[in-house]
Amino acid sequence: MVSLSNKETLWGISSVGFLLLSSLLWSQSSHSTGAEDAIVRVKALQVSSVDSSLPRVTLEFFLNYEGGGIPIAWRASNCDQGNVNGPRDGKRKFIACVEADLALKDDRHAHVVVSIEESKAHPAGVPRVSRVAVIDTNGRTRVLERLSDLPVELNRPLPKTPRDLPLPAG
Repeated sequence: MVSLSNKETLWGISSVGFLLLSSLLWSQSSHSTGAEDAIVRVKALQVSSVDSSLPRVTLEFFLNYEGGGIPIAWRASNCDQGNVNGPRDGKRKFIACVEADLALKDDRHAHVVVSIEESKAHPAGVPRVSRVAVIDTNGRTRVLERLSDLPVELNRPLPKTPRDLPLPAG
């Protein structure tokens, strides 16, 4: 029978604890790195590659230009939250989705989702624009067919609302 001193036991327990903690931190950092990599990849996506009527600029530049330089909130997700248009037939495997949200100055929001889909020909994934939408001041969502429809929608004049009627006399 082997007898361990308190010092050896404490050292062994702390070593195991350190290994568990470091493996947990490594798995969290690798997950965030994957999300960050997806965001970087989508920001650098040439919009002309997903919509031939658009110029050869990055998605980040395009959205900054069309949004008038307002901040863009970029977020990576797993594509399970109904943010991808089209059939969910199981034939496509989504690696990630990256969402770009623009809070426009007139209280509207623009929302662009790019999915990265894995295929046999491209195991690293092929980015494609899955959803383009503009949410108006009343919360109504207008889904656009193409990314090139976004500038037209953003420059569309807001509908005029009826003015409040004057209070009745007396």
